[in-house]
Amino acid sequence: MLQKQESISSTRPLALVHVDTLRREYTSAWLLGQELSQRGFRVLLTSRLSTGLLLKLLAPDVLVLTHTFTLPNEIKRKARARGTRIYVNIVEEVMEDETYMGIMYRPDVEVENFDGIFTWSEWARDWVIRNTRLGADRVHCVGSIRNSVLKRLPPHQKTGVVGLLSRFESLNTWDRRHPFIDLMGIDAEDTSNIDTRYYFEKKLIDAEAFSLTCKLIRQLIAAGKKVVIRPHPNEFKDSYHLLETEFGSQLLIDESRDICEFLAGVDVVLGPVSSAYTEAYIAGIPIVSLHGMQRYRYQDREVYESLDRLSVGAYQPKNVAESVRLCLQPDLVPKRSPELEQYLDAFYSLGQHPDPVSDVADVIAREESRLSLLTRKSNLLAAPLRLAIDILRLIQALTFGRKKVPFSVLRQYHFNALLHEPSDFMKRLVPKS
Repeated sequence: MLQKQESISSTRPLALVHVDTLRREYTSAWLLGQELSQRGFRVLLTSRLSTGLLLKLLAPDVLVLTHTFTLPNEIKRKARARGTRIYVNIVEEVMEDETYMGIMYRPDVEVENFDGIFTWSEWARDWVIRNTRLGADRVHCVGSIRNSVLKRLPPHQKTGVVGLLSRFESLNTWDRRHPFIDLMGIDAEDTSNIDTRYYFEKKLIDAEAFSLTCKLIRQLIAAGKKVVIRPHPNEFKDSYHLLETEFGSQLLIDESRDICEFLAGVDVVLGPVSSAYTEAYIAGIPIVSLHGMQRYRYQDREVYESLDRLSVGAYQPKNVAESVRLCLQPDLVPKRSPELEQYLDAFYSLGQHPDPVSDVADVIAREESRLSLLTRKSNLLAAPLRLAIDILRLIQALTFGRKKVPFSVLRQYHFNALLHEPSDFMKRLVPKS
């Protein structure tokens, strides 16, 4: 009987699920892993520091990436030649933005390497089919798998806490990159370059928003409020110790790995306009936006129209004092917008796909394995190999490689099985069998 169980275990298909940015994707990637496990897969989460190395050492049945450009084309070609099925579960997407889609699916992206792409909206699915060499049978509209986390959230309880969303990654880069590095490669006179214009605009807009945020924190604390600030996933979180020193114990730095866990602990969300408004809006948390008081704006129509649209679902006070008054209201209710709800339904396919992780897992599970039995048995080495890579990366971050990938960056940004385990919040998202 034991031999039979071991034989079954050794032939279970292996799925590698890539986590590109820990604090943005870990919870939803873990949920996807749980769904795939229920469908008979052995699942390992991987990161920028382990995915490529593992693919050089073994051939998983399934590889789930986060972007079309996550790995070099050569690695993807070799993986497919060995029988691996490659899927892209999009973690960043737009709607009605031709420029962005053109970057995501630029000419050097070999889309023929993908067995499936999961888009958020029907618009994006139609765009991919129309503008790439992928057939309709390989492009699936399922929504964002982060919405599956929202679907599983427990009923909200009042906490008396104001939640601040930061969006200052242009000032506080995750890798602590000095701005000189970017600026040396930018032609400031080339005003026709969209990326250059956006770079300078974002620096100015983020600087103003950070200054306003500090003023808000000071006044909220003076009014007796506890404030928790959630750094953007692409920021260097340790920089926020400066704010802790400035504002004291009434300001907390959010340590949760998922924005939904952050939302579960606050009564109101405050901050510059961000796509993170979406989760707060869907979860029914009141939003107070800085959008109405900021003097500096983006000039490109596609950008400012998107931000204006998201702000419709938020209160837009004209100054800091008015923002504080709103946050102090114990009975503040979410601002609703039928127009925004219609847009979000189209953008995230909320009505058709309320539980995207289940839909993604269904598509992946219905395809047969292409690997030989011998290759699948060799994949039993996958877990020890990932562990060895994670150990080496940890040693590297603490010793000879700490300048390239410091431990603080490894801990915050890159999934590592030695450092990151499912939280109690995450475990509560999975129904007990």
